[in-house]
Amino acid sequence: MAEFVGLRAKMYAVRVDDKKDIKMAKAVKNNVVARTITFDDYMRCLNEEIETTRRHVYDLNYTRGTRYSNQKSL
Repeated sequence: MAEFVGLRAKMYAVRVDDKKDIKMAKAVKNNVVARTITFDDYMRCLNEEIETTRRHVYDLNYTRGTRYSNQKSL
């Protein structure tokens, strides 16, 4: 194990030599973590003490309209 970043409980990233990074973020969809959040994002949140948010779009079935919400992801 080369590097470990733990931001909160159930929110961490591990970078292992010659292997794929392991990233975990509770309450964030797995495909969002896999595609958009990088190991460097975890490091930046730790060192610069910033928060990252993602915008979610919800389609309300049987009603007219769409609801948007911002969720803290890191």
